[in-house]
Amino acid sequence: MKPQHDFVAERAVAQHCEELFAKEPSAEDQAQELANFARKLTRQLETSLASQLGSDALQIACEEVGKRTAASLYKAIGSASANMFVKCGNGELPLLLSVEYGPALALTEQAFGGAVGAIESDLAQLPRSAWLVLEAIAKQIASGFSAAGEFGDAAEFAGSHDNPAKLGAFGKSERCLVWPTVLTLPGEVELPFRIVTSEEAFLAALETGGTGGAVQSAPADLATNALRFGDLPLPIHAILAELTMPVSQIAAQKPGDFIPFAPRREVPLLIGDKAVARGQIGALDDQVALNVTQVL
Repeated sequence: MKPQHDFVAERAVAQHCEELFAKEPSAEDQAQELANFARKLTRQLETSLASQLGSDALQIACEEVGKRTAASLYKAIGSASANMFVKCGNGELPLLLSVEYGPALALTEQAFGGAVGAIESDLAQLPRSAWLVLEAIAKQIASGFSAAGEFGDAAEFAGSHDNPAKLGAFGKSERCLVWPTVLTLPGEVELPFRIVTSEEAFLAALETGGTGGAVQSAPADLATNALRFGDLPLPIHAILAELTMPVSQIAAQKPGDFIPFAPRREVPLLIGDKAVARGQIGALDDQVALNVTQVL
């Protein structure tokens, strides 16, 4: 008969999870990762904003990322600035675009095809059209930001305000990553702005999504570009007739007088001083209407 021996361990064998042995990234590794991301972001924005602003000659320069609390950032942002809050990375990553009024107005002029000259520095407010253009640009920047880090395609616009603290993008004590960025238009016109996100949320998204994949260019579909400014209100007018009168006759006019004129056969429809269509005067539901016969 063989003796039977039962051995009982004095204590359970320790089981360690992999996380306990995972190496924390060094400051140098993190700095390199942020630098790689900035290069990818630059390429993304040059591609997407070229179609948005109608220029293939623009340049983007993302400077070295800075780290600061949201409270100190809010103090650094001037009161004459437009701030756009976008949620990207499928809504998990808050992104703040901050641009002063002067560069913001220049971006609007560029988006509408106008000539950008000297940047105004004493603007008290922005027109509504500028806020709408900046909203479209902020969404485009958020898409490029997500593509650079492979954070997901969804970008949700969350609001705009001249006071960034009012948007609630970050808590006052929250640490933020700030990319000072300069967009250079043809003619060496430089437009500075800030791209800001939460440090904790960004690093978590980087770890999940990674930046090792191929950089996907933002779509530049013509139909999409045409619809980007679809909600912008533009004043439009039609010239029914033009006539010449002597100054003496104009000065003699009084309420109740009639001025005879013959309406044009072809009435131009204008935005500013640019004709966009022509048509003929008609009626629609008992109202005077313009029957468009030609789109220019």
